[in-house]
Amino acid sequence: MGLTLKQYAFCKYYLQTGNGTRAAELAGYSGNDNGLAVTASRNLRTPAIKEVIDKEVEQLQFNPKPRHQLDSVYMIQEGFMGLVKIGFSRSPHERLRILQCACPQNLRLLATLETSEARRYETTLRARFKKKLYRGEWHELTDEDIQVVVDEWRWASLTLRERLRLKFLGEIAPQNKVA
Repeated sequence: MGLTLKQYAFCKYYLQTGNGTRAAELAGYSGNDNGLAVTASRNLRTPAIKEVIDKEVEQLQFNPKPRHQLDSVYMIQEGFMGLVKIGFSRSPHERLRILQCACPQNLRLLATLETSEARRYETTLRARFKKKLYRGEWHELTDEDIQVVVDEWRWASLTLRERLRLKFLGEIAPQNKVA
């Protein structure tokens, strides 16, 4: 039996965030956090979904992308209005330097995530914060919005072994909502 588009999206977002509830929300499932957690738990017990996730995890373990081919998703904040730019670059620090030349306000690099899927993850973030778009790539994000993304990126930067150890120890992924 194949997966629906929504189930496939759930797998993709679960692999990105390590958070079942968040993956269900991003994949388009409806409901409050409790309902989304139940959906995530049910999805993670579905054999076809489990197989896709396990296969992807196994592939990541044995075929990591060379570091020189990785890009980074970044968040840069400007100092006047607190707007946050979401983008991707091979070198976020160089991107910050270039942006700073054209901006009279001080800019600071809030966070980066080095990944082989930088462009896709940037697109996901922009879609997620579409209603908070100010102009171009600049968003009016709250401190909470930024913290949620930073927590997800911390989780995403862990190795599979570190994730499994944290789950085993009860130190669950971002927002403590992993199903």
